[in-house]
Amino acid sequence: MRESFIFYASFYEAIKELADNSQLAVLRALIAYAVCGEEPQLSGAERAVFLLMKPQIDANNRRYENGKRGGKFGILGGRPKKEENPTKTPNVNVNENENVNENKIKESKNKKERRSARASRRSADAADARADRERFYSLRQQKSEAAARRNQKRAEAIPGYLQLAQRVRRGVLEVVKGRLSEEAQAAQVAELEELLKRAGLSRADLEPVPICKQCSDSGWKEDGRPCECYKNSPCGVE
Repeated sequence: MRESFIFYASFYEAIKELADNSQLAVLRALIAYAVCGEEPQLSGAERAVFLLMKPQIDANNRRYENGKRGGKFGILGGRPKKEENPTKTPNVNVNENENVNENKIKESKNKKERRSARASRRSADAADARADRERFYSLRQQKSEAAARRNQKRAEAIPGYLQLAQRVRRGVLEVVKGRLSEEAQAAQVAELEELLKRAGLSRADLEPVPICKQCSDSGWKEDGRPCECYKNSPCGVE
């Protein structure tokens, strides 16, 4: 069960075309699906609108699950360390000089302190590496979301885009209700795509697109292994 999910402006634009009771039904179904994974029992226009939003929810949930599985591997800095064999107590001959015994005890103590210092440095280095990795993927996600927002603003500045986009959203419901043919609705979509294309955009550009297709910018593959896209990026920087 997730604690939150992203609600996009495009979701609102699709839902607001429904009647009030249908809006409530779709919103409840969307929340239950995004947070709990419950498949909704919808039909007609309500199901059509839900299916428009479902692919983005699925993509976000895959990214969340990949990150959660990977966190189990990375939260402690990788696989557990092998246990070191305890230092054996020297077999001190009772006839040895007391000064020699004292030197051996000091040497053993110093070795333990050096081992402890090295372990502390390794732990600090691992923590720094995890923080750098998490920062890298957070910046990646912010970058793709910012790009989508910029593209959305570019699209909204195109003359006639907002009106045509609204007709396309309404067209989905009109097809379900039998008031519009699928061919006519496809023509509206093609017209919208051509309008975006002339501005150097596509419909996919209006939603966040992960840079890495293997981990969806979570840093972890579906099998829980770290994704190579971090180490393959120069110094971990885009």
